[in-house]
Amino acid sequence: MKPILDQLSSEMSQKAGLNSDSLYCGLVKTAPVTTGEVLSIALRRLTGIRIALLAALVSFMLTVQPVHAERVIVAVATNFFDIARQLEAEFEAASDHQIDLVPGSTGRLYAQLKNGAPYAILLAADAHRPRLLEQDGLIVPGSRKTYAVGRLALFRRAASSPEEAAPTALRAGGFRTLAIADPRLAPYGVAAVEALARLGIQEELTPRLVIGESVGQVTAFLATSNADFGFLSWSHAIEARRRALGDFWLVPENLHNPIVQQAVLLLQAGQSGAALEFYRYLCSDQARDVIMASGYLGATDVERRL
Repeated sequence: MKPILDQLSSEMSQKAGLNSDSLYCGLVKTAPVTTGEVLSIALRRLTGIRIALLAALVSFMLTVQPVHAERVIVAVATNFFDIARQLEAEFEAASDHQIDLVPGSTGRLYAQLKNGAPYAILLAADAHRPRLLEQDGLIVPGSRKTYAVGRLALFRRAASSPEEAAPTALRAGGFRTLAIADPRLAPYGVAAVEALARLGIQEELTPRLVIGESVGQVTAFLATSNADFGFLSWSHAIEARRRALGDFWLVPENLHNPIVQQAVLLLQAGQSGAALEFYRYLCSDQARDVIMASGYLGATDVERRL
């Protein structure tokens, strides 16, 4: 404190026309300055510093663009909906943005997009619809990416082992209905038809088929006893077994074409930073770990095999 007082006393003395010889230990010999006067000047100076700092802070805040939280609408194939909810939760936990998931069959979601649905991202259960959207110029160039490959499972209600859900049980008869997703809308329905054809039992089982819009509806048929067998995604079959609905047989991959699931960033997402962030997150190692733990192969595995 003393050096400040000395400096202020010096300044006051200079204003009064005094030289350094007139000062002694910070006090004016001929015109003494009181401590109260010195403190008053010091307080005025400190107040000026505070005002200058506050002005600088306000100026800085005005030049920084605030980050606004956004809502992103994501269309997701029904077979991937539960996993997408896990990814949504992890993404939102680390971000201010909000993801709104809209589930449905890939065919229906594609039709909605063509009719102007405001989706920013499509997580399809195939590569066909994303390719069509790309050809129509509706996606951000270069954004069509494989995020997973699905596996098909044959589920049997009330079965106690995979063997009871195997094709031999289908051939043996003794059941009423076999549920599959609509091949016109759902890629897992296409895979189911391919598997039945390659097993050589498509024609004889056609009269017993029950058609659902998606694998989600096939699961509902099984849960409500409206189907004895059903072709599900591996992920849905794992969950149905956890619910003690029965057991399943994992269909060998050579019985159907690969179920390549692709994502696209829609052009109508515009400059949405949140949409781009979530799209990039889907391709991250963290998301891949969740996908692989849920009955899918990750994109890297798919790219190596195709």
